[in-house]
Amino acid sequence: MFQLMNIPEADQLLMDLKDPSLQGEQAKHSYEQILTGLVEEGIIELDNQQITIDPQIYNLLTGCKLSSAITRLDLRATDGKSSVTYGFLSGMQLVEWVWEPAQDQALLTSFDEFEKMFQVIGNRIELPDPLASNVNTQSQDTIRTPMQVETLQRLSALAVDSALEMFESILQEDRHLDQALMQTLAKGFATLEKWGQYEVYTRGQEGQPQTIYFIGSIHGNWLFLEGEENGLFTAFKITEEELVQSLFLLTTRSLSVLSGV
Repeated sequence: MFQLMNIPEADQLLMDLKDPSLQGEQAKHSYEQILTGLVEEGIIELDNQQITIDPQIYNLLTGCKLSSAITRLDLRATDGKSSVTYGFLSGMQLVEWVWEPAQDQALLTSFDEFEKMFQVIGNRIELPDPLASNVNTQSQDTIRTPMQVETLQRLSALAVDSALEMFESILQEDRHLDQALMQTLAKGFATLEKWGQYEVYTRGQEGQPQTIYFIGSIHGNWLFLEGEENGLFTAFKITEEELVQSLFLLTTRSLSVLSGV
């Protein structure tokens, strides 16, 4: 449907589906089956190769096509569950596209309010509750440290069930890291339950999307934000509420040039 509507993100959505049947020589046969299914479900009508789309679906897809800004949330968990959520944002309409492989389905939803959309996103993320011994009684803003981008990449590449010492070894090599937080961070990665990344970009503007990375663990939840210096992140120990607030603020800051959002 995204390809039929010439929506710019169509190719990326296909990659997110991770379906081999939609690639290469198998694609033509798969598309014919998909087209037949869409007709049977009443989503489209096909008459002499002319396609008519259901008005409600067309309205949602038009909202995706005409959006000025896009968000993308890639959420993963150690239990195998995952989802990819796109937000198509404009001054007229907010449309969310969610793909959940376990259900083998995509869901399009329209929102009237920006805040409501992020409430749903927050419910979807649902980070683990930290152990009582890992709850910081001070301001969470006081727990932060610089970290090399390479360090986060190496930590993320390790298997989730790797030994704690392997995570500690990588963190010890980072000369920018506050070593007083090394063990806390290492335990967070060693007991990882959820992790993901959130991106925001505006169509027609050059440059990389603004990105936040995060992890969730019983030993604490962490957010990783690109710093002012190239090659560095700032790692913050956060609550789930603070993570959602950070995603919200990153998005509203990116949308400050758009009126009515």
